[in-house]
Amino acid sequence: MKRKKKGVKKVKPVKRISKPGECFICGATSNLQDHHIIPKCIGGENLKDNKAHLCDTCHKKVHQLVDPVIAYMGQAIMLLQDELKAERTGGLQAPIGFRGSKNRNGGKRR
Repeated sequence: MKRKKKGVKKVKPVKRISKPGECFICGATSNLQDHHIIPKCIGGENLKDNKAHLCDTCHKKVHQLVDPVIAYMGQAIMLLQDELKAERTGGLQAPIGFRGSKNRNGGKRR
């Protein structure tokens, strides 16, 4: 008898299309707001494909769940940018006491 291989299963993305004038999550038709799927603060654009209509209640719940993740992602992006900048400029510098200094005699010891 063959054993099934264990591993990560491929999941097909679910494409949900909400009706115009309805909350994408619950279907409510009042107090609708535009929600940016990819937040503008991390590069999301103000385009139709990047928006979903959410009622006030669902919009608040989504932000309670997503905002901490977005903040973490923003910090991670900034750290990565700093590391890339350091690599481009020659890497990290040694502390002042450990940096090589050029003496008057061309760096040669007497």
